Amino acid sequence: MNARRALLSGLCLFVALAASGCAGDPPKTDPILQPAATTRVGPLPVNANAVVPQTALGPTGAGSTDAVAVVSDTYIVRPVAAQGAFAVRRRSDNTLVLTHRTTRGLETTFADLAGDLFVVADDNVNTNGGTDHPSVIYIYDLRTKRRTTLADVTGAPRQGQGQFATLTDDGRLYYVSVTAKKKNTFQYCVGMADLRTMRGSTVECANEANNPVFVAPGEDGATWTVRSYEAICDTGRGIRGGRIIPIGPADCATVGTGTVRGWSVWAATLGAGGRNHGVTAHATDGTTLVDLGEVTGISFTTCGDYVYWSAGPGQPQIRRWSPGMTEIEVAYDFEVREKAVFGADPDDRGIVLAGCADNLMTLATWTRNQDRSLTTRFVVVPSRRG
Repeated sequence: MNARRALLSGLCLFVALAASGCAGDPPKTDPILQPAATTRVGPLPVNANAVVPQTALGPTGAGSTDAVAVVSDTYIVRPVAAQGAFAVRRRSDNTLVLTHRTTRGLETTFADLAGDLFVVADDNVNTNGGTDHPSVIYIYDLRTKRRTTLADVTGAPRQGQGQFATLTDDGRLYYVSVTAKKKNTFQYCVGMADLRTMRGSTVECANEANNPVFVAPGEDGATWTVRSYEAICDTGRGIRGGRIIPIGPADCATVGTGTVRGWSVWAATLGAGGRNHGVTAHATDGTTLVDLGEVTGISFTTCGDYVYWSAGPGQPQIRRWSPGMTEIEVAYDFEVREKAVFGADPDDRGIVLAGCADNLMTLATWTRNQDRSLTTRFVVVPSRRG
């Protein structure tokens, strides 16, 4: 999902993160430290009039409040009118490459592209990722139309819910893995599958059983949060240059993570474990701490040179920021662009960060019609600066 590729060196290209030649090496980990910033900036102003190029995809897609879609330089993936089907088309001539039909009884929650690889996850969203979880991650080669599953990847840890996944442009899939330890006890980890070599490994596991892990995009592969129910503690982690790093302060309040252009970005509650209301976003390079203001959504998506987030209910906007910017840009404003099309009830509309590939951020807007059906539109936003 993130567009920045990790450039790692040494005898093992992915250091301890890749399985090929390094499967037995433990991940290198930096100590958890408070962000040691000496300069504080912000909160940054929000520029609602920023000129942000964007392109509509054309015909309306099938409706969903969790819209699954992604656009790369070569392909477009989005739902089709037939319920439970997703079409992959070539951008140059709109030729249909293939159609993925959602596994019966499941729901497609994730799709992403890496070159000619198409990855899609079908989930049972009503389960918690235990041993009876029937979720399946499919891997398509768009040149040959051959389909495999994550279970076919040598050494890949068993997957949990596929919606918590991210795919790099060089074909590394990071996802939540779940392993049964004993009755009603599960081990949650961050798994990695290199889809070019079809080898996988475990990146890091939660220290305590039954503590969930939530994976999100990052510029060098992935970021994630680990929740400890016993300690009422949420901590952020991520990958930078082949090392596992802390993201956010070590005060148990980090609930969302991202990395972009050498900076760490996180959302934090006003109290450990999210017990108090209010979430604020910050970013640091270790020297400067930037206040990105209050947010309602806690999920970040790294795409190209930017990190994106939803401003949440009451502020139907997608916002973005890149290191070096002195203001936050509104990448998409629901009220300004679609008020004439959509109804006024905030519960009947929304914006989703659908996906990123090849530095292209795909946004999805949805509305509930008078007959309670949903209408979804997709917009593509280039995400390279200069």
